[in-house]
Amino acid sequence: MAQKRTHFFIPEELLAEMDKVAGKGKRNTLVVEILDHEIKRRRLMQILGDETPIWKDEDHPELKDGAYAWVRELRDHSDKKRSEKLGDWLEPRK
Repeated sequence: MAQKRTHFFIPEELLAEMDKVAGKGKRNTLVVEILDHEIKRRRLMQILGDETPIWKDEDHPELKDGAYAWVRELRDHSDKKRSEKLGDWLEPRK
């Protein structure tokens, strides 16, 4: 990621706390990490606060019969594959 220099003012008390947490040589890393986290959090809050639905049924045809049916299909497929590979090896002995 390209970087660009910027300047901003920080209260001395906060700067001292930053140095305790990150160390004097690691201020930039800490600030970038915190900004990245906070920007992602704020974007998520904007998305969650928007009235426009994110989910569109036409984008998920696999769920047309409901989530339960889709999960059941996945599990059945997994069980079938397991049986094909392992046969009756996992079946309890009689």
